[in-house]
Amino acid sequence: MIENPDNVSQQLDVEEQTELMYKDDTIWTAVFNADKNAIEDLINNDPNVINMRGAVGECPIHMLFLYGSDAHLEIAQDLILRYPTIVTQIYNKPVYYGENILHISIVKRNPAMVEWLLGNEQLEHYRERLLSATATGDFFKIGQPSYYGESPLGFACCTNQWDIVEILLKYGAGMNTTDSNGNTILHMLVICSLPEIYAKFKARWIEKQTLTGITDTVNNQLYTLKTIKKEKLWNRLNNDNLTPLTLAADLSRGKMLSWLLSERKIVQWSYGDVSCILHPLDQLDLDFQKNDKQNPLCVLEVIIKNNDTELIHPILTSLIDQKWKHFVYRSFSQRFIFTFMYLLTFLVTTILEQSRIETSEDPSDEIDMKNFNRSRYMLCSIGHTIVIAGAVLKGGREIKEMSTMGMNNYLKTTASGLCFFNEFFKI
Repeated sequence: MIENPDNVSQQLDVEEQTELMYKDDTIWTAVFNADKNAIEDLINNDPNVINMRGAVGECPIHMLFLYGSDAHLEIAQDLILRYPTIVTQIYNKPVYYGENILHISIVKRNPAMVEWLLGNEQLEHYRERLLSATATGDFFKIGQPSYYGESPLGFACCTNQWDIVEILLKYGAGMNTTDSNGNTILHMLVICSLPEIYAKFKARWIEKQTLTGITDTVNNQLYTLKTIKKEKLWNRLNNDNLTPLTLAADLSRGKMLSWLLSERKIVQWSYGDVSCILHPLDQLDLDFQKNDKQNPLCVLEVIIKNNDTELIHPILTSLIDQKWKHFVYRSFSQRFIFTFMYLLTFLVTTILEQSRIETSEDPSDEIDMKNFNRSRYMLCSIGHTIVIAGAVLKGGREIKEMSTMGMNNYLKTTASGLCFFNEFFKI
């Protein structure tokens, strides 16, 4: 078995980091033991020791937060107040690149420390840098257990800590933040299957946008509301052209998809146990084509593409039934009849062209033969006209679908498109 050199290198770095804790007279040993006096002596001898880097790109302040005992955090707070610039230090090697002490405090589930880092007046100048830092190292990549959306707000949401989310929002964390994969916080909550946090975050986002609109003038308010309508957080696409709803389908998150579909419903009226409920069709089914742009994927498309029948929900079943009843059945019947008559005409025309009548020397038979040939010629001409017109009509329809859907989607979803190109290349 061949091991990935990068993984081997990362493992060696972690082992080296562990070994440093047990070496005498180093900052790492003093930090590990929470030895305040030893740390003071080392800093007095060399003030730059607080900026020293370890095997995986860490600084002493990171290790103090990682150990996280009361003694370690007390030393960390003292150092931060004396050397405030260290508060923005990040890991600078590939494994944990970008992680700062705010990320660590969140993962360690320490809301008091999060509040202290963001609320301390002496650190106000560094607050924005703390909130906007992104942990993009290999340990935090998509597909890894610690993929939390890179930002501190994403970390808090994905680790199910609403109390810390409240603190971050209070100090100005951006709710519209996206990671390097284009995922918003709502995308991340779908990946982590956290419906309760999803509902709270969405409600808070709506509340914030409403307050923003109210504070504007009347004209600006109208503009703001229009902008919000176009850019709702739950309608935004990631780099894979997926919204949070379609992402749930793509990841086969059946429970999350069911919850999202229920969360979208609109209750028109209720009478006892009877309710009239509307389910928005956006994202469930294909939208109308706009400005020749490619439409984002819908839930039905994703389920069909992934061939995942376990995601079929009663709402989707009802949608398919209604589409068949009111639209597809009529269109299918018309196309079937047209195709059947076209092929029948083609068949009859071909048979008439290929048929041969035995000749006779009888003059009356010769006259009948001429009349028959004349009739056959007329029928063949009409048949040829119908066949050619049908071919032109079909070709025009296919070209229209190509321009509407785009060549890639046409070839993927239209069987006739594949047949067309197959025959073309044969010629």
